[in-house]
Amino acid sequence: MSDATIIANLALDRVDGGEWTPGGCPTFARPALAAIGAQGTLITSCGVQDRARFADTAADELVLDRHTTRFEIDYSGDERAMVLHSIGHRWMPEDVARLSIETEWVHLAPLTRADFPVETVAALAGRHRVCFDGQGLVRRAHIGPLELDAEFDPQLLTHLSALKLADDEAGIVGRGASRDQLAERLGVPELIFSHGSRGAALWCQGTLTEFEPQHVARGNVTGAGDTLMTAFVVGRERGHDPVQATRAAMDVVENVLKAREERRA
Repeated sequence: MSDATIIANLALDRVDGGEWTPGGCPTFARPALAAIGAQGTLITSCGVQDRARFADTAADELVLDRHTTRFEIDYSGDERAMVLHSIGHRWMPEDVARLSIETEWVHLAPLTRADFPVETVAALAGRHRVCFDGQGLVRRAHIGPLELDAEFDPQLLTHLSALKLADDEAGIVGRGASRDQLAERLGVPELIFSHGSRGAALWCQGTLTEFEPQHVARGNVTGAGDTLMTAFVVGRERGHDPVQATRAAMDVVENVLKAREERRA
């Protein structure tokens, strides 16, 4: 029995001028699932020419397309600058209609706004509780330096049970609003604010709860949000309440980033 279903495009990332390496939520989801002893169903897509690059991701279902999403990423602490080189699969309602999904919760982890149109999210929400990564709200599907804006279709929000926003995404969507004001405006029942290596916050039922790590990792924190949401969805699927699920997910992120930091030392 699966503890989590994740649907997302794979990516190729070049971090700080290094080699092209596998990225995207599924790449970081497998280690997160292993860390908490969970079984996950990963439904992914990449370009046909890049299939061999993702052999270690062990996707349960792989959709081949013409392109893999590619990003160049340069870090300065938790701050990053990104360039989008290519755009991957656009998931349509007919793609998800043929899937046999066992879980109540489904996490969608778009890399750009093009990945999951509103009609696709609506189709899934008719049968499941949908968790969504806020990258899919603010990232324009435009080749070149990554452009962020709030020109998403607000109808998408009505189909979500949970939404994750990184701090920069929350600032763009909120247009200067406080987190409480933003949460009320968006209307998503469970809203997770991700601070990268510096923790997270959860807004649920009118209450904002902060979660601070004991150790703040330095350097490359790529995948921290994907790790957080993988563990969060597992917790919700297992019946944990939103606060319990977020607290446990933060512990997983902290441990994963700390281990990465120690390997670099």
